[in-house]
Amino acid sequence: MLFQLNHMNIVKIYDAGRISEGPFIRMEYIEGYDLNGLQKKYGMLSFEYSVKVIKPILNGLRYAHGKGIIHRDLKPSNVVFSTKEKIFKIIDFGVSAFLDTENNTKLTKTGEAVAGGAFIDPLLQENPKLRDCRSDIYSIGAIWYWLLCGRAPHGSDMRTYLSNAAPDLLDKQINIVMKCLAGNLEDRYGDCGELLAIIS
Repeated sequence: MLFQLNHMNIVKIYDAGRISEGPFIRMEYIEGYDLNGLQKKYGMLSFEYSVKVIKPILNGLRYAHGKGIIHRDLKPSNVVFSTKEKIFKIIDFGVSAFLDTENNTKLTKTGEAVAGGAFIDPLLQENPKLRDCRSDIYSIGAIWYWLLCGRAPHGSDMRTYLSNAAPDLLDKQINIVMKCLAGNLEDRYGDCGELLAIIS
Protein backbone atom coordinates (compact mmCIF):
# COMPACT_ATOMS: atom_id res chain seq x y z
CA MET A 1 0.00 0.00 0.00
CA LEU A 2 2.83 2.38 0.86
CA PHE A 3 4.18 2.25 -2.68
CA GLN A 4 0.78 3.17 -4.11
CA LEU A 5 1.09 6.70 -2.73
CA ASN A 6 1.49 8.86 -5.80
CA HIS A 7 0.59 12.45 -5.01
CA MET A 8 2.31 15.77 -5.57
CA ASN A 9 2.25 16.55 -1.84
CA ILE A 10 3.75 13.22 -0.73
CA VAL A 11 7.40 12.26 -1.17
CA LYS A 12 7.65 9.16 -3.36
CA ILE A 13 8.61 5.95 -1.54
CA TYR A 14 10.82 3.50 -3.45
CA ASP A 15 11.53 0.81 -0.91
CA ALA A 16 10.82 -0.12 2.70
CA GLY A 17 11.66 -2.99 4.97
CA ARG A 18 13.50 -4.14 8.06
CA ILE A 19 17.19 -4.56 8.71
CA SER A 20 18.96 -5.45 11.92
CA GLU A 21 18.91 -1.80 13.04
CA GLY A 22 15.15 -1.56 12.53
CA PRO A 23 12.75 -0.37 9.80
CA PHE A 24 14.04 1.62 6.84
CA ILE A 25 12.43 3.62 4.03
CA ARG A 26 14.12 4.70 0.79
CA MET A 27 12.47 7.77 -0.72
CA GLU A 28 13.01 10.42 -3.36
CA TYR A 29 15.52 13.15 -2.61
CA ILE A 30 14.03 16.58 -2.06
CA GLU A 31 16.16 19.69 -2.27
CA GLY A 32 14.73 22.23 0.15
CA TYR A 33 13.98 22.54 3.85
CA ASP A 34 11.50 21.28 6.41
CA LEU A 35 9.10 23.36 8.47
CA ASN A 36 11.75 23.94 11.12
CA GLY A 37 13.77 25.64 8.40
CA LEU A 38 10.69 27.57 7.31
CA GLN A 39 10.21 28.90 10.83
CA LYS A 40 13.87 29.93 11.08
CA LYS A 41 13.49 31.72 7.76
CA TYR A 42 10.18 33.49 8.33
CA GLY A 43 9.38 33.24 12.03
CA MET A 44 5.77 33.00 13.16
CA LEU A 45 3.33 33.07 10.26
CA SER A 46 0.11 34.99 9.73
CA PHE A 47 -3.02 32.88 9.49
CA GLU A 48 -3.26 33.59 5.76
CA TYR A 49 0.28 32.39 5.10
CA SER A 50 -0.09 29.41 7.41
CA VAL A 51 -3.03 28.21 5.31
CA LYS A 52 -0.67 28.04 2.31
CA VAL A 53 1.37 25.53 4.30
CA ILE A 54 -1.51 23.58 5.82
CA LYS A 55 -3.58 23.10 2.65
CA PRO A 56 -1.03 21.02 0.72
CA ILE A 57 -0.44 18.88 3.81
CA LEU A 58 -4.19 18.28 4.04
CA ASN A 59 -4.35 17.46 0.33
CA GLY A 60 -1.61 14.87 0.69
CA LEU A 61 -3.21 13.39 3.79
CA ARG A 62 -6.65 13.22 2.22
CA TYR A 63 -5.16 11.20 -0.63
CA ALA A 64 -3.28 8.86 1.75
CA HIS A 65 -6.33 8.42 3.96
CA GLY A 66 -8.29 7.46 0.88
CA LYS A 67 -5.76 4.65 0.38
CA GLY A 68 -6.24 3.52 3.96
CA ILE A 69 -2.91 4.90 5.18
CA ILE A 70 -2.71 7.13 8.26
CA HIS A 71 0.58 8.92 8.93
CA ARG A 72 0.47 8.96 12.76
CA ASP A 73 3.81 10.79 13.12
CA LEU A 74 3.25 14.21 11.55
CA LYS A 75 5.57 16.91 12.87
CA PRO A 76 7.48 19.89 11.41
CA SER A 77 10.46 17.76 10.37
CA ASN A 78 8.14 15.49 8.34
CA VAL A 79 6.96 18.26 6.02
CA VAL A 80 9.44 19.62 3.49
CA PHE A 81 9.32 22.46 0.98
CA SER A 82 10.77 21.53 -2.39
CA THR A 83 12.62 24.58 -3.68
CA LYS A 84 12.61 23.05 -7.16
CA GLU A 85 8.90 22.27 -7.37
CA LYS A 86 7.80 25.11 -5.05
CA ILE A 87 5.44 22.84 -3.14
CA PHE A 88 5.18 21.27 0.32
CA LYS A 89 5.51 17.51 0.61
CA ILE A 90 4.89 15.03 3.44
CA ILE A 91 7.66 12.57 4.22
CA ASP A 92 8.02 9.50 6.43
CA PHE A 93 4.87 7.43 6.46
CA GLY A 94 6.99 4.85 8.27
CA VAL A 95 4.92 4.54 11.42
CA SER A 96 1.88 3.34 9.49
CA ALA A 97 3.70 1.87 6.50
CA PHE A 98 2.87 -1.50 5.03
CA LEU A 99 5.33 -3.56 3.03
CA ASP A 100 3.94 -4.52 -0.35
CA THR A 101 4.21 -8.24 0.34
CA GLU A 102 1.76 -11.10 0.32
CA ASN A 103 1.21 -10.92 4.07
CA ASN A 104 1.28 -7.09 4.32
CA THR A 105 3.84 -7.10 7.14
CA LYS A 106 3.57 -3.98 9.27
CA LEU A 107 6.75 -2.01 9.77
CA THR A 108 5.40 -1.08 13.19
CA LYS A 109 4.83 -4.40 14.91
CA THR A 110 2.07 -4.99 17.42
CA GLY A 111 3.18 -3.77 20.82
CA GLU A 112 5.84 -1.43 19.48
CA ALA A 113 5.65 2.09 20.82
CA VAL A 114 4.33 4.80 18.54
CA ALA A 115 6.64 7.76 18.04
CA GLY A 116 5.88 10.40 20.62
CA GLY A 117 6.28 14.11 20.80
CA ALA A 118 4.31 17.31 21.18
CA PHE A 119 2.75 16.97 17.72
CA ILE A 120 1.34 13.47 18.16
CA ASP A 121 -2.27 12.85 19.17
CA PRO A 122 -2.31 12.12 22.94
CA LEU A 123 -5.00 9.50 22.28
CA LEU A 124 -2.61 7.70 19.96
CA GLN A 125 0.08 7.68 22.60
CA GLU A 126 -2.42 6.20 25.07
CA ASN A 127 -3.53 3.59 22.53
CA PRO A 128 -0.85 2.87 19.88
CA LYS A 129 -3.24 0.52 18.08
CA LEU A 130 -5.65 3.38 17.32
CA ARG A 131 -6.04 3.79 13.57
CA ASP A 132 -8.18 6.85 12.90
CA CYS A 133 -7.56 9.65 10.41
CA ARG A 134 -8.57 12.14 13.08
CA SER A 135 -5.25 11.43 14.80
CA ASP A 136 -3.61 13.10 11.81
CA ILE A 137 -6.09 15.98 12.17
CA TYR A 138 -4.73 16.55 15.67
CA SER A 139 -1.17 16.67 14.31
CA ILE A 140 -2.27 19.14 11.64
CA GLY A 141 -3.64 21.34 14.41
CA ALA A 142 -0.44 21.00 16.43
CA ILE A 143 1.74 21.98 13.46
CA TRP A 144 -0.64 24.85 12.65
CA TYR A 145 -0.53 26.08 16.24
CA TRP A 146 3.27 25.97 16.16
CA LEU A 147 3.41 27.89 12.88
CA LEU A 148 1.23 30.64 14.34
CA CYS A 149 2.79 31.09 17.76
CA GLY A 150 6.14 29.33 17.71
CA ARG A 151 5.29 26.79 20.42
CA ALA A 152 3.86 23.31 20.23
CA PRO A 153 0.49 23.03 22.00
CA HIS A 154 0.57 21.78 25.57
CA GLY A 155 -0.98 22.52 28.92
CA SER A 156 -4.42 23.80 29.81
CA ASP A 157 -3.90 27.34 28.48
CA MET A 158 -3.41 26.49 24.80
CA ARG A 159 -6.12 28.78 23.49
CA THR A 160 -5.09 31.69 25.72
CA TYR A 161 -1.45 31.32 24.79
CA LEU A 162 -2.24 31.26 21.07
CA SER A 163 -4.48 34.30 21.37
CA ASN A 164 -1.83 36.27 23.27
CA ALA A 165 1.10 35.18 21.11
CA ALA A 166 -0.73 35.91 17.84
CA PRO A 167 -3.07 38.84 18.67
CA ASP A 168 -4.00 39.39 15.01
CA LEU A 169 -5.83 36.07 14.89
CA LEU A 170 -9.61 36.23 14.69
CA ASP A 171 -11.69 34.13 17.05
CA LYS A 172 -12.97 32.05 14.14
CA GLN A 173 -9.40 31.33 13.06
CA ILE A 174 -8.43 30.25 16.56
CA ASN A 175 -11.55 28.09 16.68
CA ILE A 176 -10.46 26.23 13.54
CA VAL A 177 -7.07 25.37 15.00
CA MET A 178 -8.45 24.45 18.40
CA LYS A 179 -11.07 22.16 16.87
CA CYS A 180 -8.24 20.15 15.32
CA LEU A 181 -6.72 19.84 18.80
CA ALA A 182 -9.89 18.71 20.56
CA GLY A 183 -9.31 16.00 23.16
CA ASN A 184 -12.12 13.80 21.86
CA LEU A 185 -12.06 12.38 18.34
CA GLU A 186 -15.73 13.25 17.85
CA ASP A 187 -15.04 16.93 18.50
CA ARG A 188 -12.40 17.22 15.76
CA TYR A 189 -12.99 17.61 12.04
CA GLY A 190 -14.20 14.34 10.63
CA ASP A 191 -11.64 14.24 7.85
CA CYS A 192 -9.27 16.37 5.80
CA GLY A 193 -11.92 17.19 3.25
CA GLU A 194 -14.14 18.82 5.87
CA LEU A 195 -11.28 21.05 7.02
CA LEU A 196 -10.20 21.87 3.46
CA ALA A 197 -13.72 23.02 2.63
CA ILE A 198 -13.57 25.52 5.50
CA ILE A 199 -10.20 27.08 4.67
CA SER A 200 -10.40 26.98 0.86
